[in-house]
Amino acid sequence: MVRKTVSHKKCRDCGTRLQRGVNICNSWWTAKQYYCRDCHARRNADWKSRNGQRYKDIQKKFRKQLRERVLAAYGNKCACCGEARKEFLTIGHLQPDETIKMYVCSGGYKRRRIQGGTPLYYWIVKHNFPKHIRLECWNCNCAKGVYGHCPHERER
Repeated sequence: MVRKTVSHKKCRDCGTRLQRGVNICNSWWTAKQYYCRDCHARRNADWKSRNGQRYKDIQKKFRKQLRERVLAAYGNKCACCGEARKEFLTIGHLQPDETIKMYVCSGGYKRRRIQGGTPLYYWIVKHNFPKHIRLECWNCNCAKGVYGHCPHERER
């Protein structure tokens, strides 16, 4: 049996021709790509409206796993004072100028600076846990931001 390769795929919903890089919802091309970007977005919105709580639970679980992965990679404790309660731990920067390098593509169109939260954790994992970032508790991180140093550094 000889299989024919199809060079032109069409969207299953609207019938428009799918072109790599033009109207495909993902940046990579697969055999399972059956919908244009607009139809894919509409189908996702429909699914989210029908499965609202399930969608929220999936997202919450993903964010929690991502944060735990980052905390584990940086030692699960504050690099300054040793605080180990996960509720207090945040991401700190060794050099403030390094924040300029942390950008993410939003939807593939715009570049915006990462402020924190899930996009920051995703950026850290994607860039293989950079050395200029460390784990700090909220108090140490805020003290460094306000006063330029942490009181724990003077105690040593």
